[in-house]
Amino acid sequence: MQRAVCALLLTLAACGPADDLDSLDAETTREVYGKADTGRYWPVIRQGDSNRNVVTAQYLLRHHGESLSLTGAFSSGMKSAVIGFQKKKGLWPDGVVGGNTWEKLIVPVRLGDLGWAVGAVQDLLLNRYAYGISITKLYGTTTHNRVTAFQKARCLNPDGVVGEDTWYGLVKNASFCTGGSSGGAAGVCYGTFTHPAPGYPVTSEFGTCRDGCTRRHEGIDIGTPTGTPVRAANGGVVVWAGWASGYGYAIDVSHCGSYTTRYAHLSQFKVYQGQTVARGQTIALSGNTGVGTGPHLHFEVRKGGSWGTPINPRYLIQF
Repeated sequence: MQRAVCALLLTLAACGPADDLDSLDAETTREVYGKADTGRYWPVIRQGDSNRNVVTAQYLLRHHGESLSLTGAFSSGMKSAVIGFQKKKGLWPDGVVGGNTWEKLIVPVRLGDLGWAVGAVQDLLLNRYAYGISITKLYGTTTHNRVTAFQKARCLNPDGVVGEDTWYGLVKNASFCTGGSSGGAAGVCYGTFTHPAPGYPVTSEFGTCRDGCTRRHEGIDIGTPTGTPVRAANGGVVVWAGWASGYGYAIDVSHCGSYTTRYAHLSQFKVYQGQTVARGQTIALSGNTGVGTGPHLHFEVRKGGSWGTPINPRYLIQF
């Protein structure tokens, strides 16, 4: 018990670095080192370890300017590099790669990028997940396609961008699928919302005049052709799906206990009322039902429930 308390006090600098993590029980190690401030639990690696996550950390340290070889062995030299990185990032310099250190190491990578972080992604895809890919450190079309395939298999938003969620899935070998859902990280509500129809432009803004300015537009319109996949902007629960007068066929999804999104003028539902859905999961196909001037997706965000206050979706999403 005393040893665990001392470990917990590490973040307050009351104890020295724990060089022998094997002396701590698994739960204490997980809580003290693996848990990031975001609440996610990452793998813990330290001196003496030799595994694929060590290789990944070495790639990422190279990305951040640390000089070390890609050996897969966590040597004393790597520990010194980790300590140097932790000091630069304002982290506790214990030389252990845990949750907060992982979340400072990872960086978003996407099509067209070049560098060691891309190499880390390619190495994981090839050597941990057996995707056919070469380690070139260039994020080309093949890497984009392999990342998208991984995201689909793990129920992540298949946008081909390696952001925090995809890094977490790659490093921890984590799946976001729940209960056989084919769409995504069922029920998991993240801090960021995503575009419900990626690649399509906003054609009408929130708050614009309607009906001779007798009312204001309570959402935004996105210029989608009929049949375009409509994706849940975040994880949550479908609280309503049906016909809603001027909206036509529409779906409401409740998120994070405080927001509800509405997707309207749909042509086809892909989910049902009461279903738990994921961020990025296809929940419907867009259409031209209800009252409108042509095919498009009407997207609303309300704070405080289905009949809460409409807010500009741009506050939550970059379109």
